[in-house]
Amino acid sequence: MKRRLVKFLKWAAIATGLLLAGFFLWSAWYTRVTARRLEERLAAIPRPGEPLSIADFARIAIPPEVDADVPLRRADVDLEFAHKEFLASFPDGAAAIGTLPTERREKLAGLFRKYPGLVPLLKEAAARPDYNPPLDVTLPSSNFALTLMTRCEKHRRIARILQAWSALLVAEGRADEALDAQIDALRLARHARRLPTLTAYFTSIACARVAMKAASEVLQSATVSGEAHRRLDAELTDHDGLEPVRQALKNERAFSLTSAAEMSNNLFWLRGWMRNNLVLMFLDLYEEQLRRSEIPYPKLRSTPARSSLDGYRHPLKVLAELLEPAMTLLRESAERQRAAVRSLRVLNALLARTPADAPAPADLVALGLPPEATLDPFTDEPLIVKKGPAGWLIYSVGQNLVDDGGTLTKDKDVGWASSRRNDPEAP
Repeated sequence: MKRRLVKFLKWAAIATGLLLAGFFLWSAWYTRVTARRLEERLAAIPRPGEPLSIADFARIAIPPEVDADVPLRRADVDLEFAHKEFLASFPDGAAAIGTLPTERREKLAGLFRKYPGLVPLLKEAAARPDYNPPLDVTLPSSNFALTLMTRCEKHRRIARILQAWSALLVAEGRADEALDAQIDALRLARHARRLPTLTAYFTSIACARVAMKAASEVLQSATVSGEAHRRLDAELTDHDGLEPVRQALKNERAFSLTSAAEMSNNLFWLRGWMRNNLVLMFLDLYEEQLRRSEIPYPKLRSTPARSSLDGYRHPLKVLAELLEPAMTLLRESAERQRAAVRSLRVLNALLARTPADAPAPADLVALGLPPEATLDPFTDEPLIVKKGPAGWLIYSVGQNLVDDGGTLTKDKDVGWASSRRNDPEAP
């Protein structure tokens, strides 16, 4: 019995050794296969220009006189304290434009008197053509993400402060300056898009949406000049496009690849083909999303969704799968933003060009806007324009593709309403 047990253990050890040898031979071969595949995929990505790691987010230094970050850094202390005091008086983070009670108006006036240099610094930053904030690209990805979130929160504070400044200006009868403040806010939101990763992109569109809402309220509440209308329209043209979405995807891809490299350094078993397939999985995910970003949204809805991850069997596949809902949200958010931009351009043009007693135009192109600026990005049909006793209502049917009658709450429909028309003499 003992002899048979020894014999069994001997053959079991031999079999195990053969299996292990076979596995290691296969693993070495498969590592070479996946490494070659990965090398080809990485070589196909245009370089320089498209980042492949956090280190690639480092930018060449620019002259300080064109860098918006220079005045923004000088504004840091005032911005922090002014924002805290503002939230103490306006916990909801917004001051009502056009209906600002006397007590709140006095609080805002006192706030801006206390920090007289803040708005001029923000306006100076908005006027500068570039934005190159210092980012420590040597940090681990988790720490880098935290520093980026801090900078994104700074942009949210700026949007709130400029909205409050517009509310005060409207109350003081300075409508053109109030609209210009939101044009500045839109420019600063574009600067925020220069920061990497999806977090920064979502911050940028959130700040731009705050600025557009404030701009629509200025248009509703006061008479602005024809030149102010033109300045707003010129700025809005730079917010209607999908190229920032594609850049955000490329930036997020670089962040994901760095995270994958860090994991492979920290997990002993995540080496060889396991690491290669993890990186390939991320590359496939972002390549599919970049491909889909080229498809117009109406056609995209009818295009069968397919996961680029179906062919993978990997213990960390869930990490890539968790990103897919964020990709869907990214495109939907971008289209809502485009719908809001186009609706505001139409509202702005209506208030600038249409007589007070005129009905809604049969053809929005007659407003002098480019034809594409009058189309609903969700359907490629003309935006819906209505006019009633309260004024204009311009909207997109939104993501659900259902005309909810101009229900703008929670973006059921996406657009803007006007309760008062502006200067009929504006060109």
